[in-house]
Amino acid sequence: MISPAEFAWVTAAMFLAAFVQGSIGFGLAMVAAPLVLMVDQRFVPAGMIMVSPMLTTLMVVRERHHIKLRRVGWLVLGNLVGTVFAVAALVRLDERLFDIVFAVSVLLAVAISLVGVVPQLTTRNSVMAGWLSGLMGTLTSIGGPPVALFYQNEAGSRVRADLSAYFLVCALFAMIALIAAGKLGRTEALLGLHLVPGLVAGFAFSFLGARLIDRGWVKPAVLALSGVSAVVVLVRTLA
Repeated sequence: MISPAEFAWVTAAMFLAAFVQGSIGFGLAMVAAPLVLMVDQRFVPAGMIMVSPMLTTLMVVRERHHIKLRRVGWLVLGNLVGTVFAVAALVRLDERLFDIVFAVSVLLAVAISLVGVVPQLTTRNSVMAGWLSGLMGTLTSIGGPPVALFYQNEAGSRVRADLSAYFLVCALFAMIALIAAGKLGRTEALLGLHLVPGLVAGFAFSFLGARLIDRGWVKPAVLALSGVSAVVVLVRTLA
């Protein structure tokens, strides 16, 4: 379905993206989506959403001893509410304006974090993080930073564990929605299989990145990747 050169490109893109998410806990879509789109538009969102549960499942198994299911549950609850708000907003308001607000809000949150003001990961804030993630993920396709910013002072293993479990549930919901909407069928599934080798290889090597992140680099990594994602959204919207 794609040429050998294109397959090599998407494999490299998925390797890098899976390595980043396997090391930090988020970033798969942000890194891979713009690159695989250059080969075939059907990779996004159907292809990416189809393979995302594979990566998050692998990460959940690897980090299973660090998962806090209660906290993940509050994140998922907030995500569902945020998704409903996003759908309502898409009907009534300008999506481009929301993209700009999202990008500026994340950059502001990063700036506030740099001066030492970080919200505590309470039950209320977990729901709020999930709500923001669901809202922004639906509107911009990048929902990781709103959650990750709340986890920036947690241990790397906790960030990867909770975010992986959370993203696994969200990806399964997204798959069901795409199938129901007729956007994820046999053609998209077969195309998505081209993303699997790079994803598996990237995850296999991500333990090296995770070791580095766990040596005091959790907060810098979360803030840097969140800031980059906001810039990507802002540039994409203004362009």
